[in-house]
Amino acid sequence: MSSQHEDRLDRWLNTALRQHGNGEPRVGLEGRVIANLNSIQSRPSVRERRIWVLAASTAVAIIAISSVWFASQSKQNQQRNARNETVMHSLDTRGSAERTPMVSLRTQKESGHKGRRPTRQIVPNGWDPELASEPRLEQFPSPRPLSHEEGLLQAFIRNSPQQAVLVAQAQAERQKDLERLITRQSSKNDSEEKER
Repeated sequence: MSSQHEDRLDRWLNTALRQHGNGEPRVGLEGRVIANLNSIQSRPSVRERRIWVLAASTAVAIIAISSVWFASQSKQNQQRNARNETVMHSLDTRGSAERTPMVSLRTQKESGHKGRRPTRQIVPNGWDPELASEPRLEQFPSPRPLSHEEGLLQAFIRNSPQQAVLVAQAQAERQKDLERLITRQSSKNDSEEKER
């Protein structure tokens, strides 16, 4: 190619680039960019959405747990009331020979009179609501199965009684040392308070 042809091509490219660089943006471009930025700012971020989802799920979990707890409490109350009704019914259905009035002593605090002896009060039908609020157990404390830790302790004592005795003696010594330390510390604190 000739140099004249290359110069003409260069001039044409330079002119085209200048025109392209001086070109104005399309009408409304600035408004569309600003509107797009405003919509991005108004949308909640992923972090904000996660916080709201976490808060909502926590609230639902709390409500569910509290409703289950209240339901179990009401069931326990119903069972307790049923036991009390059974006790009251059994007291009411006893024979008339067994229905002797119950005598209870009221103290000076309960009667509200100072300087008087306790008064006797006869409760009709032999039923005292304070005494009969819970059914009487055959054995106190009521028998219950051993916990996991108690079972392990029982197995340890059964399998190695000598070591169990040594462990018990060591724990007793530690308890005595702890009590001595607490006594010293409390006497030290008392003497410091007296000095003040």
